[in-house]
Formats: sequence, structure tokens, C-alpha cells
Amino acid sequence: MARENPLTYEGALRVLGKHDDKWINRLDKVSGGLILAAGAAAVTFAPAAAAAVLVVVWGSVDQKNEFIRLLRDRVNSMKRVPAPQRHAAVLAAHSTLVAAAYFDALREFLARQRVPTDLAETVRTAHESALGRALAEQEIPAPSIERGFAENVEHVVAWFDGMNWSTADFLRVSGIWWTPGRFKIDAEERYVGYFRELVAEVPEFRVWAELGEHAATREQLRVLGDDVLGLLDSHDAALARMETFFSGIAPEATTTDLRDTVRRVNRAVLDEPIIARQSAEQYGRHLVFPRVEDIFVSPRYRFAVKRSGTSLADDKWWQERPVQEHLDLGLLAHFTSAAATRTPLLVLGHPGAGKSLLTKVLSARLPAETHTVVRVPLRYVSGDAPVHQQIQKALDDATNRRTEWADLVDQSKDTIRVVVLDGLDELLQQTHTRLYGYLQAVVDFQRTEAVQGHPVVVVVTSRTVVSDRVEVPGGTPVVKLENFDDTQIAQWLRVWHRANAAGIEGGSTQEFALDSALHQRDLTAQPLLLLMLAIYFADPDNPLVNEHMSSASVYQRLLEYFAIREAQKSGTPTPDEVDAAVHKHLRRLSTAALGMFNRGRQDITARELAADLAALDKDDIHDPGDRVLGEFFFVHSSERDMGADGEDRHYEFLHATFGEYLVAIRVLDELVDVTRAAFSGRYGMSSPADDLLSALLSHESLATRRPTLRFLEDLCGEMPAEEAHRVAKVLVTLLTEVRSRRRAETRYEPKPVDHVRHLATYSANLVLLHVALFPGQSLPLADFLAHPEGGTWESLCSLWWAGLDHVSATATFSILELVDCKLTFMDTAQFSTTINRARLSVKREQVLATRFGQALVYDEQWFQPHEDALDFALSWTMAMILGAGRIWGLPQAVGDVPPGRHTEAFARLLGVLLKARSGGLLAELTGRIVDLYLKHSPVPDPSAIAAAVAAHPELADRVPPSPRGVSG
Repeated sequence: MARENPLTYEGALRVLGKHDDKWINRLDKVSGGLILAAGAAAVTFAPAAAAAVLVVVWGSVDQKNEFIRLLRDRVNSMKRVPAPQRHAAVLAAHSTLVAAAYFDALREFLARQRVPTDLAETVRTAHESALGRALAEQEIPAPSIERGFAENVEHVVAWFDGMNWSTADFLRVSGIWWTPGRFKIDAEERYVGYFRELVAEVPEFRVWAELGEHAATREQLRVLGDDVLGLLDSHDAALARMETFFSGIAPEATTTDLRDTVRRVNRAVLDEPIIARQSAEQYGRHLVFPRVEDIFVSPRYRFAVKRSGTSLADDKWWQERPVQEHLDLGLLAHFTSAAATRTPLLVLGHPGAGKSLLTKVLSARLPAETHTVVRVPLRYVSGDAPVHQQIQKALDDATNRRTEWADLVDQSKDTIRVVVLDGLDELLQQTHTRLYGYLQAVVDFQRTEAVQGHPVVVVVTSRTVVSDRVEVPGGTPVVKLENFDDTQIAQWLRVWHRANAAGIEGGSTQEFALDSALHQRDLTAQPLLLLMLAIYFADPDNPLVNEHMSSASVYQRLLEYFAIREAQKSGTPTPDEVDAAVHKHLRRLSTAALGMFNRGRQDITARELAADLAALDKDDIHDPGDRVLGEFFFVHSSERDMGADGEDRHYEFLHATFGEYLVAIRVLDELVDVTRAAFSGRYGMSSPADDLLSALLSHESLATRRPTLRFLEDLCGEMPAEEAHRVAKVLVTLLTEVRSRRRAETRYEPKPVDHVRHLATYSANLVLLHVALFPGQSLPLADFLAHPEGGTWESLCSLWWAGLDHVSATATFSILELVDCKLTFMDTAQFSTTINRARLSVKREQVLATRFGQALVYDEQWFQPHEDALDFALSWTMAMILGAGRIWGLPQAVGDVPPGRHTEAFARLLGVLLKARSGGLLAELTGRIVDLYLKHSPVPDPSAIAAAVAAHPELADRVPPSPRGVSG
């Protein structure tokens, strides 16, 4: 298989010439008979004669138009061949094009230099030359989802650079001394020109041309006269362009029974309503739910490749990546790339972003004639099982055990096999498994299948926030789904209103106006929440929201509305009975949400919920857990094989933020109850009775769910000022007495008993609640503890470090920020947990020790505008002296350090840096360090200046002959 790698030039000719002697003969004629002179088998079957293959293009320069025509004809002749052969042929055509551009440009360059180019005899005997090996082994960069044609050009030019070394060595052996000069510019222009000649007739080349950011370069491809990109410019409905594209190059339908069985399962989803028919009546008989094919809106996305330093779980890191349109084109580019069968495509998104629906539509749109697709909902499989067994479990469930994976693979040899693993985050919820290396297991699965001759494309989806809980192999392409923009919200609403036009006209359904939807972009930008709001507003009795309502208020309305509908299912209850039922139902739901939160999961079993209800809500002691959530509108239920204990039904919220809001409102309600009870007497505040509050908040840090804290900020922001200050006083009292208060016995134990963890978690949550109580404000430490200068705050942080588990500690230390002994929330973690912990310290020496240690050991430099620039400058300079610092240039904070009496140590370090490392630094950076040294040093060391000038003589003009009175 290595000999037919279409990304090498030799492999490309093997792919294109395989089983077609006539095409080889025609190409041989164009090349002046040099292929067959080296033996036809050299290209197709026998061991490589790579340097002889070189002459194919070298000799074809005078007939390049004929060469391109032959190449085009060869690709078009494979238009109706099995998809894997077509895939390899297109990649081979691109590789051949790149090599042709290089050698055509090289031959003309040598001719201009009057260097003899009749090298056929030399080439024939140079099979083992470096040039021959490069053609056989060096992969040629091809466009992909990572980079379209325009972005790939610079990678092709880099390949030209690599070939220059081999070409120079090859010619030197032949007695020809060659300096490449600037000829690669000509090679680049030829590559672009040759590519344009194939864009009009090779659909894959059209996709590559359209993909990417360089619109100007793409525009150059449109000067062909016809709109060769017409297909790609057409309106995309539910990834329909993918189906059109692959159907256009598919062979005649030859689907077998097994492939047809899987195809029917995948295809059925397009005709189903967005809400399953069996559930639709819960929302009112007046509503019509559009089909998936009609209402699915292809999301925008950001793209990255996993490299060292990527932060896939950090939204701020993603903000630096550009937003791209046309996800279907990106997917097309990936599916037609060589990397697709080597590493999985990881698709990330927040809850409700539409990851699962995307995988369903993708599975439906890939034609069975070209692709065999198996979608694996990971929530239904065991995390302990290897990947191939997970695939088999999904096939069993989808086809009622009519399909065996091994048989399906054998019958689909003429197609590209695709496995979609949907919901890695849900697999991670299975706490009895260790899945840190799951994606590497997927890579190993792909490698094994490829070795067996059955290459597989794999797509994996996951929530963004858990992507740092698995190892993402280097080089993995990653797509992050974006929220809807205003245009997409409008597009979705048009389909919704069209489906419900009769009800809107008749008055039984209320129109969800676009203005109202845009007032709540935080919710309507997420497809699932947009659907929930559309259902809510379809009821004419429900008031619309306005731009002044907080997200918490909108969630409250949604929850209460559907709770009322649930309560009204039983006959004709009175208003009081409805109110009581709604209160009871929401309390049950909040108990379920707390159970998920305190177990660090997104789901809860019926048994766990029944136990929690018995401990927290004694009125529900006889209600089994499956009666609490079984039919509620935004709760998903499933059954998983849990091993020896048998099957147990699991529940989770369709959108995690429903649970996060319920946790926030339940915690705040309990805190307010504690406060009111403490202030209910005649003589001021009594000792708060926090037994239940402590039970709820002693297992998991609220910081692990940032949306919960945002909901708390919203809710607290609506609290009367007097009540907020009473709550704050209760929180301070509880925090001050947290170590001495006796913990009450409780039956509520969502996690095994750990007294240190309970104490650390409860105290951390009291602090988090206090900060959330006054949103947008920075609170003095004195408001939290009576003696912050006496080490109480430091010891509290040490307690958290010792008692919190890794996830809670990371989240807690990453969200709290201490500036001038005032505490507030950070939006996103900026540094490692160790650094953030140091930044919460009130002791400067601890901050300095951590700063220096991280700089020297881990090469982590950190600075915030409110911090001391001199501290940062000292650690940066020391790291540079020892060679630990990355040479990226002079950070602005270092250059901004003002001169003064405290900068002598900084100046001395700059002098040492100049003497130790000037020779290894760029002249520009060295010059800036010299300027900084002269600025801060009262008496500069002449040897430091001399070292800089010796390394970079051009700096001599920047150094005064006698700086500050120093002769030298």
C-alpha cells in the first residue's frame, strides 16, 4: 500500500497508471518514451525506479497541454469507479500537478542558465538518488478541511523548497552545480495555472478552490467564463450539496442488502419531524413540527488542528480562530483528503449547538453508492468496549441485529466507510471507565482497518468544555460549531412559521417574531433553545419576552410553562392544585439537577434519583425516580448496560443549562430561607441553621458549572438590596465558623463520604455565592473573613487545594481573581491551576516563587495589566538567560517597565542576558534589549554592550561611544 500513496509523486503515477496500459503508453509518448525505456513495470508493479519517473514530467514540458489533457482524461475516466479508487485518483492528480509545476519551472530555469537538460541517461541510472527517494517518499501537501487550495499554496511552495535540496544534490552528482535562486515563484505560478485548468472539470478541485479564507485567490478561479462553482454556490438545505456532489461522481447503484439496510436507517431521519411524533402531542395539538430536512440549518464553524499549545476547551482561545461559512464544503474537503482515514475529525460544540442533529443529517446525506455510514450514539454503548464493539452495538440497535459490522465492511469495499461517534462527553459520564485515551484508540482502530484494506473515516462529537478531559492526538482536525447568527435565526423561523401558517392565520398559534427572538440571542442562537422558545411562544396565552429580561427570567418562564402543562394532564385540576403541582414538580426537577451536579455528571439514574428524593424531599419518599422525570419535555431518558447491576434508566436534560438553572434557583432559595430564618427573631441575627444548605453544597464546586454562577448572578441582581446584604452577612458568618460548626447527619450522600472534601467544597461554595451575590463588583477580602492579614484567607485557599478534587480545584482557582485584596470572577481561566492559585495568594513572595518556577521549568510566562510589570520582567529575563524562554520578541510589559530605584536587579539581569545569549538572538531583539539595558542601568557594563555588537555588528550605530560616561 505504501507504494501507492497518492501523496507522493511516484505513488500518484502508480495510482493513475494502474490497470490502464493504454494511458501509460500515451503518457510515455508525451514524455519522449522515457517511462517504457525504464520499463513499464517501473511505474505500475515492480519496485520503484523513482528517478526514471522524474523524466515523465521533465520531458513533457514542451507538451504540457497534452500532459494536462491526459491527466484530466484519466481522472474523468474514473468518475464512475468505486469511491475509494476515485478518492485516490483525485489526490494522485493533484500530486502529479504539483510535481509537474516544479519540474516544468526547473527545466526552463536551467535552460535560461544554459545548463544541459538532456539528462535521460543519467536519470535512468540514478534510482537510488536523493531526488528519486524524495519523489518516492516525500508527501506532497494536498488541500483539506484544514486549508483550501489558496491556503495550501504556501505548503506547496514549502515542498518546492524541500525538493530544491534533493535536486541540487542530484545535479551535483551529475557534475552540474545548480543554485535554485528565485525560480520557485515561477513554479508557484505554474501550479496555480495548472490547478485552474482542472477546476472546471474535477469536482473535488472545485471544492478545494472554494474552501478557505483567501477569497481573492478563489476569485481568480472564476475568470474561466462559466460559473464552474455553480454547484457550490447553490443554496444548501440540510447538507444537500454533499449528497448532490457525491451522487454526481457515484458509480451505478450496486448496493447490497446490508448496505441498503443501513442506508434506509440513516435516510429516514430526514423525513421525521424535528420533535419525534410520539412526543409531539405533549406540546399541543395545534403545533406542526417541520421535517428535519426542511428546518436543519447548517451551522457556521471555527477550525483548528490540535498542536502543542491549543486550548480546545477555552472559548477565548477559539475566538482567535476565524468564523467560517459552508460547513458542508469543509466536510467535503475532509472526506476527500488523505488525512480522513488516518485521524478522526473532532466536532465540538456547546450543549444545544446541534451536534447530534448534524451527525444524523450527515449520515443521511452521504449516498450509499459512495459511502457506508454507521452512526454510533455513544450514550448507548459501554465505555469499556473497544471501538469495533461499540459500532456493532449501534448496528444491533439500529437494525434489530440485522447487520454485522464485519459483513458490512466486506460488502462495502467499493465505498468509503464512515463511522460517526456521537457524544464523547456522554461516554465520559460513565465514571467507572477511564477514557482519557479514547481518541487514540479511535486512531488505532483506523490504522488497523487501513492495514486490513478497509480504511475508515471517523467523525467524533463532544461538548467543548470536556475536550480537555481526553487526550486529543496531535494533528487531529477539530471543528467547533458556532451559534446561529441573525440570518440563520431568521432562516429557521421562516421554516417554523411556514409549517405553522394555518395555525397562525387561525389564531391557535402565536407567531414568534424575529425581533423577539433577536432580543434573546443568548438563547435563540442555540438551535435547541430556539426550538424550546418557539414552542413556548406558540401558545397565544404566553407573553413575549423583551430585551430587558435576564436569561434566568426566561428560563423561569419556560420551566413554569411546561410544568403547568404537565400538571394539567391529569383531568381538570383547580388553580391551587395546579400551583401545588407545579411547585412540587419543579422541586423534583431541581433535586434531579442537584443529583447530576453533585455527582459531576450530566445524567442521573432512577435509583440515584429515588435515593435523593428520599433524603431531600420526604413527600416524595414513595415515588420512584422514574415517575419524576419520565415524560417531562426537556428530559431525555435512556437505558444503558451497567454491568452486574443490570439495566437502569438514566435521565439527562436535553440542554445542560436547564439543569444548571435549576441548581442555581434551588441553592438560592435555600440560602434565602436560611437567611430569613436567621433574621426572624426580635434581637437581630441568630446562628444560621445551614444543615440542608451544607448538604447541598459540600460535594461539588459551583465553579465547575459556570452557567450556574451566571444564573446566580442574574437572580441575585434582581434581589432587593436589603435582603442581599442580609444574605451576605449570613454567608460571612457561615464561612467564619465553617471549621468549627458540627456537620449534621444527613442521608443525602451523592458521593462517598470525605470530610476534608466536604469542608473544602462547602467553604469554596460560600465564597462563590458571596461573589455572585453582588454581580460586577469587586469585594474586599475583609468582607469575607475577619482577619485576612492573619493568614485566614491563605489557609482557606490551602484547604481548597488539599480537599477539592482536580476538576473542582481547577475550576475554583480559575474563576476567582484577586486584585488589590478584592475578589471578583474571571471570565475564563487564563493560566494553569498552579498559577491561578498563586495569584489568589495575598503574599507577594508566593506569587514571585510561582512566577519564576513556571517560567524556568515550564516556560509559562504570565501577566495581567493589573500586576507588577517588574515582576514579570524579572522572570522573563531570567528564563531567557537560562535558555528556557521562547524567543518570540520582547513582551510589551517588559519594555514598559519604568526606570527607578527598584530596577537595579532587572538591569543587572539584562546585562547578563546580553553577554550570555546575544549570539543566539535576532539582531532586532538584541537591539531592543540593549536599549532597555541602557535605559535602566546607571553604569552599563561595557562587556555586555560589546557582546551584543560582536554578535550583531549592525548594532554599533545604536550604541553611544561612551554610554552615560562610560569609556570603553
